[in-house]
Amino acid sequence: MTDVDVAILHLEPDAEAGPLTRATHVARLDLVERHRRGFLAAGATRVTLHAGPRDDVPFGARLRHLVAEAGVGQMVYGTDYPFDWPVGIDFVVNAPFLSNAEKEAILGGNAIKLLKITT
Repeated sequence: MTDVDVAILHLEPDAEAGPLTRATHVARLDLVERHRRGFLAAGATRVTLHAGPRDDVPFGARLRHLVAEAGVGQMVYGTDYPFDWPVGIDFVVNAPFLSNAEKEAILGGNAIKLLKITT
């Protein structure tokens, strides 16, 4: 395995966050650290975390930040949200700074390559 870049969109809660959001933030940090250790245990030579801006920054700006940090080829869209997320994939589909090919890569193409799925 080589170097691994992990980009996380929701790492820091916004300034007005309540106790549940702050508790979620602590749990998120623990999860991030467990993933980092897992990548290292699996043979990664280096794990770099790219944290998105705070939760009070609009999704489009966060996406632009992560694209600049990690690069489109390193990004896979995913969520663990168990219900209808108000933003959905629209913030990727409507991102004016991404080409159609970049949008397709983030929304599935990179995952297909990563998982070695043949189509």
